[in-house]
Amino acid sequence: FQDGVLTMAAELGIPFLADEINGARENILMALNGLMDTGLLVIPDDNNRVVKAKAGFMVIGTMNPPDDYAGVNEMNQATKNRFTYSLPFDYLPKELEVKVVMAQTGFTDDVVVGQLVDLAGDLRRLKKDHQLESDTSTRMLVQMVDEMRDLTLSETIRYVMLGRYAADERPQVEAAARARLADFV
Repeated sequence: FQDGVLTMAAELGIPFLADEINGARENILMALNGLMDTGLLVIPDDNNRVVKAKAGFMVIGTMNPPDDYAGVNEMNQATKNRFTYSLPFDYLPKELEVKVVMAQTGFTDDVVVGQLVDLAGDLRRLKKDHQLESDTSTRMLVQMVDEMRDLTLSETIRYVMLGRYAADERPQVEAAARARLADFV
């Protein structure tokens, strides 16, 4: 057995970030539940060694809603109950999302980035209305804008964006792009 970041965080008394926690296997969550309850982690693969969490240790979990994302599980109530706070987040308002995309890409045309953020908003509304299953993430927008150094807007949508949607969703994405962007052909 080799210690990892969880045992290190517990032993040092520092926060542990479990990114996409609802993608973890059930046996991992059960061990985490025990540690969050008692401050003790029993490691069967290391002769039942017991790691005692020092003051300052906490678990911070992030997750995408299982109804919205494939590959993640519904968080069981036992694990949910061990978290003191639950903070739901949505996408940033347009102005802030434009700033984030521009800051992460160095792209300076806020009009073009704003148009892509508007298109993402249209597609997100279609997802909320259950007309699309796939999501349009800020990460996707950053990747698209990065590629606009070498591609036109239309090429970026065709080569970077469309392939991330299911085949039956692509006509709706193209229609939304045509409706939103005069440059999309």
